Amino acid sequence: MLLDLLLPSLCPLCRADEGPLLCAACRAQLPPLEDPCPWCAAPRGASACVGCSGAGLPHLDRVVAALAYIGPTEGLVAAAKAVGSPAAVRAAAELMPALPPDLAAGATVVPVPAAPGRHPGPHLASACARALARRQRLPLALRLLRQVRPAAPQHQLGREERRRNVEGLFGCRAPAPARVVLVDDLCTSGATASAAAAVLRAAGARQVALAVLARTPLQGRRG
Repeated sequence: MLLDLLLPSLCPLCRADEGPLLCAACRAQLPPLEDPCPWCAAPRGASACVGCSGAGLPHLDRVVAALAYIGPTEGLVAAAKAVGSPAAVRAAAELMPALPPDLAAGATVVPVPAAPGRHPGPHLASACARALARRQRLPLALRLLRQVRPAAPQHQLGREERRRNVEGLFGCRAPAPARVVLVDDLCTSGATASAAAAVLRAAGARQVALAVLARTPLQGRRG
């Protein structure tokens, strides 16, 4: 983070070209999603979706993602989350996918909340939510959701363990808007987003879509 203060005009990935957002060369290397599932955004390739079998993720109407979580995307997210680089957080947030009109119309943007007691520094999901709401001129409810108990890191767990790990993890501070766009930085199994969406629906939301920076290839299970 000290470099961000001393050299604020450098690209947060290569540190060699002008910023403050990603330089053109680094941006060109970010991997797009290949043939994403229209419901859960998992990369399908030539096969049917193995993430949701075309049924979508529980409690979520649709998932939209900008990038595949491999290679340079992993480096950018690591700089934003593990290192806590403000420049990387800004750069990542600006890469959030555009919402299609049917999901954006009348929606409120709600980030997946930070864990209680997390390390100081910008929270990537909240930064992504701010950027998306600003770009599409949507209302933002930063503190609607809260995490009510500690949870183990999801990347250490298998699919069923992920689901159990996030059961009862979230609470809602107020009635939810009828249409919500939930925002997180990554989606792998979808367990965290599904748990948050279930709480939003119980609080009154009739439609909950998920927008993420990146979707993890399902065979990797790394996000």
